[in-house]
Amino acid sequence: MSPKTVGISAQNISVLFRLFNDDGIEVPSGWTMRGTVFEVEWPREQERRSLIWSHFGARRFVKNWTLAKVKEDLNNKKANPNYIITPWTLAALRKTWNQEKDQVAPWWSVNSKEAYSSGIADLVDALENWSSSKKGKRKGRKVGFPRFESKRNSHNSVRFSTGGMRLEPDRRHITLPVIATLRSKENTRRLQLHLVKDNAQILSMTLSERWGRLFVSVQYAIRTEIICPARPGPSKPDTKAGVDLGLRSLATIADDARTR
Repeated sequence: MSPKTVGISAQNISVLFRLFNDDGIEVPSGWTMRGTVFEVEWPREQERRSLIWSHFGARRFVKNWTLAKVKEDLNNKKANPNYIITPWTLAALRKTWNQEKDQVAPWWSVNSKEAYSSGIADLVDALENWSSSKKGKRKGRKVGFPRFESKRNSHNSVRFSTGGMRLEPDRRHITLPVIATLRSKENTRRLQLHLVKDNAQILSMTLSERWGRLFVSVQYAIRTEIICPARPGPSKPDTKAGVDLGLRSLATIADDARTR
């Protein structure tokens, strides 16, 4: 999507099996998962602007901190084969972060906990891609081991999957945890109508910065009605038919009705 044509975009995925979003939340059967993007205005208050950048920086910080822990584990494993490495899962790495955050980042409470969870989740995905590529399970070009993310090449974003996420009734404002309410440049009516009718559930919201502009991506599940058409009955229920299976033709069927 080019900077000049930013609008509402959506992607539909039919739920034909058990489906989970990026945060492991299961989408219930009979629902469809969709994504919609709204451009929002930067807050006028400098304090709130700084808070948004703080969330972006917090995600980058914890991703780099966790990557350093992973590399430290790998080095310790080389030196001592009996060393137990922390599993590369969101739950395990987030537990490690929670145990040490007061020492390494005493300012962590300024931001939503989702900022840190988002950074760890990004690293877990990168490690999984590297591992799958190394084992030949991932198609496409080879994926390298994750690198530290600098402020210069950082992808400024943060994903929220819990807390006060909502579209306001005026259809012009979007509320995020800690960051609070942001004014949307677009009418949120398309999604708001489904939420009011209880036909949709918000799964997560991602706040991101691109080209100096601010966007909120909403991932949600929408209820879908699956109507199976009635199968037509036999046109001649009392007619007997014989089936002859052959090699050249799969089956030849003939009934006792006379050709008219």
